[in-house]
Amino acid sequence: MRKIALLKFNRFRDHLSSYDAIAAYSVLGLMAGTLAALAVLGFFWAIQALGSLLGSSATAENFEAMSALHRAGLAIGGALVIAFILHALKEPSRGTGIRHVIQHLNSHYGQLPLRNALTQTIVGIIALASGQSGGREGPGVHIGATVASVLGQRFRLPNNSLRILIACGTAASISAAFNTPLAGVIFAMEVILAEYTVVGFIPVLVAAATASVITQWFGNTEAIFAAPQAHLQSFSELPLVLLLGAACGTAAACVTASVKRLAPILQWPIWLRFGLAGATTGGIAAFIPEVMGMGTDTVAMLLSGQVTIVFLVFLALAKIATTSLTAAVGMPVGTIGPSLVIGATIGALVGDLGAMAAPEMSSEHSLYAVVGMATTMGVILNAPLAGILTAVELTRNLQTTMPALTCMVAGTIVFTSVLRQRPIHQVLETVEESWQQNPVLRLLHSAHVSACWSTQFTSLESDKPYTQNEFGMIESSWCIITRCGEPVYTVKTQDLLQAASGQDTFAISDLDLRRFSLVTLDDAASVMRVKDALVKNSAEMALIIDRVGQVIAGVWSSDIDKLINRAARNG
Repeated sequence: MRKIALLKFNRFRDHLSSYDAIAAYSVLGLMAGTLAALAVLGFFWAIQALGSLLGSSATAENFEAMSALHRAGLAIGGALVIAFILHALKEPSRGTGIRHVIQHLNSHYGQLPLRNALTQTIVGIIALASGQSGGREGPGVHIGATVASVLGQRFRLPNNSLRILIACGTAASISAAFNTPLAGVIFAMEVILAEYTVVGFIPVLVAAATASVITQWFGNTEAIFAAPQAHLQSFSELPLVLLLGAACGTAAACVTASVKRLAPILQWPIWLRFGLAGATTGGIAAFIPEVMGMGTDTVAMLLSGQVTIVFLVFLALAKIATTSLTAAVGMPVGTIGPSLVIGATIGALVGDLGAMAAPEMSSEHSLYAVVGMATTMGVILNAPLAGILTAVELTRNLQTTMPALTCMVAGTIVFTSVLRQRPIHQVLETVEESWQQNPVLRLLHSAHVSACWSTQFTSLESDKPYTQNEFGMIESSWCIITRCGEPVYTVKTQDLLQAASGQDTFAISDLDLRRFSLVTLDDAASVMRVKDALVKNSAEMALIIDRVGQVIAGVWSSDIDKLINRAARNG
């Protein structure tokens, strides 16, 4: 029975290399969504437990109730504790957040290490409970994506299926973080995979829905922000909406430009740069406590309208400053939470100014705050649909959709075309060009090696004597030449037959042949992994081996070029 079960699983695993294996991927989506949601919810509960212990209440958000000295000391102390932990780790184990996930999709073919997720969990809990200016979604995405990736690695699934699993873990984590399943799906497709495909979309939907069910099963059924169901009073407000978009795009550009300008700080000792971020956040929080933490309670306050214009101006500037510095020094927190606070603040400010200028035509104060949240998040992450859906699902107000779309267009144009800024995760990346923007690299990462391999080959021993008659039976186009059972090099069958012609008995090692160098890879490899291995080893062919070590196929570098050209012709 065990052997039968293993054979069935192996067939399931092999089926995942096919691009149309939607049903199989949906099963993985269900598993990844369940595990990621439970892991992320556990992470959030740990933040609340530590926050309560440190005095910021059971929600880990009530920093306003602390004294100024308590707030400053908490922010500085938390930053230094994180610096101490990360300093004790080796460099590869320090990588955290969405940037780490995207980089490993590129450089490690979706194989996220568990040790980094454990690091992210510990330092993320400390950072958010101690009031660093960041969001919980960045650590949550890292944790959820790693859980899903480890699941795939445990079952030795193909590299291209790990990409889908990571997207599933990402969508599940966003769904669990905010109870926003649709936003989670779109975020995973826009930010992590940077593409929309049916085979990727369906399992990600399954994962997000599964995470939402689990979240609601634990009692999180209400909208996070109880905003009035406001709507535009008239189309005459559209110029104000466009102004809000320009303001949000400018604010997002201030964050990314500041992060880029502060890049030299990354060369400082970790305790110094983290200490600077903690001291800055703590110093500002002594006067404006709303800059601390994830900002959920701050957004709720802004939506209620119980704030002054002067306070909104100072809060917007303070949140932009603390978020920029926190991101620039590499603090292990996310940027979605701060972007929502910045957007809500700017939206509330624009809404109040509009109400003062034309009170008879002005909409509810909360409408502009919600639209500002959607726009700032969508612009700073280059995820417009995810931003809009997040705001809609957080407030359960569909009336914000049209003004949010209009505002998003204005904000994106200002951010990208006028101020020429890039999304925050691209600014933080160390590579010059992300593979997400290169369609060829996306194709090679998403295609299993079976898309271009050749399974017709013959294996021959190098030093064994052969006769001319034996060679006449070879029908394959290429041969693996082995020594003591180990592959040494490959040759073209045509070259072999020509070199052996006229000889009765001979050994292949004695023939004058064009010998092609090779490298071996397991059958889970993506085409991108094969291409990288060929370049790294200066090899001309890759032999693909199965789980028991047998050669099952080969890939020539020219086969990869043919795959690329075929995809280009098909559009």
